[in-house]
Amino acid sequence: MTLSLLTLNTWKADGDYPERLRRLRDGLRQLRPDVIALQECFLSEDGQADTARELAQALGHHLSVVRARGKRRLYRGHEVMSHSCLAVLSRWPIEQSWGLTLPTSPEDGGRMAQVVRVQAGELALTLANVHLTHVNDPALRLRQLQAVLKHLHSLGPSGLTVLAGDCNEEAQGPALGPFADQWQDAVAAWGRGREPTYWDAQGQGHALDHVFVLPHLSQCAPRVIGAGVALPAQPNGAPQPTSDHSAVWVRWA
Repeated sequence: MTLSLLTLNTWKADGDYPERLRRLRDGLRQLRPDVIALQECFLSEDGQADTARELAQALGHHLSVVRARGKRRLYRGHEVMSHSCLAVLSRWPIEQSWGLTLPTSPEDGGRMAQVVRVQAGELALTLANVHLTHVNDPALRLRQLQAVLKHLHSLGPSGLTVLAGDCNEEAQGPALGPFADQWQDAVAAWGRGREPTYWDAQGQGHALDHVFVLPHLSQCAPRVIGAGVALPAQPNGAPQPTSDHSAVWVRWA
């Protein structure tokens, strides 16, 4: 069998949210990933907006959500109480789900991670869905990552254990770099190099979104048969990007 996974930061309700949501829906229908790890899924407490549920229903996927970072945000020109959620969408039922409270700081606030277990056909998948701090604090980012890895180790090996999401850092950065010998960068394993997934205010591209396989917590070693960037954050000629991050996808066999 094959397994495809995609990760994407959906950019809350920023920009032209209804149009972006439509494009996200259409793009994911075309890509048809088996499992999707989403970050910054906008959820208004009044129920008017729910990015993760809209996308799950459009794809016919099962859904698990962890609410994070509750605060008032703009939605269609009005402030509403909302959450920036983590969500996993899966073609198969999600058997277990955990929400992890991560180390934080006053500048960061309310940071969570999500871990799920899915029986993906014959393969037992454990997936950590992360959105590490955007604050310029590599030590905090490292502590957040360590908390996620500690939980994964407590669960023990699975058929395949993956950590994916918006890490707000390049793979060789000060928080991620020390773990380079503990995981496999699935996109780099495909041998195509890493494309940027985010552009800063100076127009500099950075590969901040990742899919890492943890071999020491995986009982099998599926082969990467495709990987890359999708739903580009800066599509040529597009008046409005789908998100401020590009998606990263991987397919194994």
